[in-house]
Amino acid sequence: MRIAVEARYLLAREKTGVENYTYFLLASLAQLEGDHELHLYLHRRPRPEETAILQPFLSSTRCRFHVVPPLRLWLKLWMPLAARLQKAQVGIFPGSILPIYLPFPSVMIVYDLCWNSFPQCYPEREIRIFRDIYPRSLAAAKAVFAISEFSKGDIQRIYNTPAEKIRIIPCAADPRFSPVSDAPEQVRREWGLEPGYILAVGTSHPRKNISTLLRAYAARKPKQPLALIGPSGNTSEPLAKLAEELGIKDDVRWLGYAPHHQLPALYSAAGVFVMPSLYEGFGMPVLEAMACGTPIICSNTSALPEVAGDAALLIDPQQPEMLAEAMEKVLSEERLAEELSEKGRRRAKAFDWNHSAQLALNCLREICLP
Repeated sequence: MRIAVEARYLLAREKTGVENYTYFLLASLAQLEGDHELHLYLHRRPRPEETAILQPFLSSTRCRFHVVPPLRLWLKLWMPLAARLQKAQVGIFPGSILPIYLPFPSVMIVYDLCWNSFPQCYPEREIRIFRDIYPRSLAAAKAVFAISEFSKGDIQRIYNTPAEKIRIIPCAADPRFSPVSDAPEQVRREWGLEPGYILAVGTSHPRKNISTLLRAYAARKPKQPLALIGPSGNTSEPLAKLAEELGIKDDVRWLGYAPHHQLPALYSAAGVFVMPSLYEGFGMPVLEAMACGTPIICSNTSALPEVAGDAALLIDPQQPEMLAEAMEKVLSEERLAEELSEKGRRRAKAFDWNHSAQLALNCLREICLP
């Protein structure tokens, strides 16, 4: 079975949710036993420094890379045309957009429909594009991969997509994510942080609700600093201004983007991990933090309770005081922190990339061309 994959996300410089999901799902597919081949289509040749991260694919006999020049209509026409000429039998499109020209049955991956729930957080032009592309792509897809029950429910509710067309292919943590014994020394050396800090990981997008975290932190002003990790954007400046207005400017550490390999130590050295999002299609940082044994506080909304289970303190993301109380509780009650840490490590083991890849492969076999 020849599987064509739009693989541009493998070359992203800063990898967040979509890029990491694509990478680990494909890497796990490459390791599974079977008669399948992965044909990975890129828009440019990998640079020398990118070959290390592509090693799981370069070393696999199941994988073939193909470079299709970045012409206009690359995704809509040229990439699927190249795949057809190479006799692809089924396609995977991780970017939630399917080509106009689709010569083989294909899978669309949907991570969330946040833009539909929070349109005020997106440029109007993006909303118009989403509203045009999503219905067409969902209709054209032979199957849809959703990353959680919550995302599946959103797809069904908003687009009336049949339940049997949607397969849940959940995320999992990178197998390298586990408690790091020398994490305190690493974060002191690399980041200038003393262990025990309050940690949040993600973008500064309004749905991540970092403003509520800042207000909660300011309400109690714990002795532990607040460390924020994630790529900066045009929403970072208002948050920095809010921290200054709240009088916590010197207590907040804006660490920017952290390379994937440094995250286990950053999680492991934290006293508590907080994710107060208003909306998440999955919430990968919660799973990563649990795998590292970090106590978790997260929102009681969207997919987060589904991921966290009983291994986190759940809070209303609209109530800063509730979050402030939860942070104080975890940081001051050692027994509670240990209990959350132990439950989190157990919970994280329920999510496994090999299992997710097998579910994906089973679906691809069902829909592929003979």
